[in-house]
Amino acid sequence: MLDQSERNQITSAWTHSGEMAGRPHVLMRPRLFLESVGVWCALYGENIQDGVAGFGDSPCAACADFDRRWTWSQKEIDACEARASVMAWRKSKGIK
Repeated sequence: MLDQSERNQITSAWTHSGEMAGRPHVLMRPRLFLESVGVWCALYGENIQDGVAGFGDSPCAACADFDRRWTWSQKEIDACEARASVMAWRKSKGIK
């Protein structure tokens, strides 16, 4: 018989697998390929210009970016990337 800790672990794993199954890259099955040295691409569609593409330094990162781009509007993506640029600049200047 399983103790409470083991039941919690099984429940957590089951919940996680259910969440993963609903992610866009799992449902839409984009092509995953090495775009250039160290840059992976998850592409749904004929090409990057007309389809939805996510990029990252690993297949996992490319799939996560694909999920973000699949569900977010271009306005949201632009705002997020702008904020990341500002945060990187602030970090380089030692500003919190």
